[in-house]
Amino acid sequence: MASIRLNKPPNLMFEVSSLIIFYAQYERPLVFLVQPKVEAPKSVNDRSCVFGQDSQISWKFSGIEKPQVAWFFNGQPISTNNRFQMTETGDGTSTLSIRQAELADQGVYTARATNAVGEAEAKTTLRITCIKPVINTDLNAALQVTKGETKTLNISVSGTPKPNIFWMKG
Repeated sequence: MASIRLNKPPNLMFEVSSLIIFYAQYERPLVFLVQPKVEAPKSVNDRSCVFGQDSQISWKFSGIEKPQVAWFFNGQPISTNNRFQMTETGDGTSTLSIRQAELADQGVYTARATNAVGEAEAKTTLRITCIKPVINTDLNAALQVTKGETKTLNISVSGTPKPNIFWMKG
């Protein structure tokens, strides 16, 4: 930590850690800039989302001047589109909204806040979970088919992502 002492007025002193002071002339006010800082708890570093569901990742940043926030996925900038939206609130919270999460959305999301004196970043690992396929039809029911006749077999399954169905003769 550094201290800065100004000659005018007497005994005016500032303690500086990650603070930069611009002092043009005594008659003008001092302008303080503070490097961005992550304000959110660290417990949000890992998130899960069910395949096909919407998800949001939020981080709160502070700083003087207000930092600008950019979002990255696995180190690459994220562009706003019909699936990815970025919003900010007045209190410094930046939110990335993901519509209908896909397996390809699994990875590391980084929010990087930047202002004139520095940057801070927060990372979240998003995992996409799937729902195990379930066969909703009784496959043990007896089937009767007359030789030469056509028989249609129906099956109902659920799961996320939608399961593929394969028929095998055996």
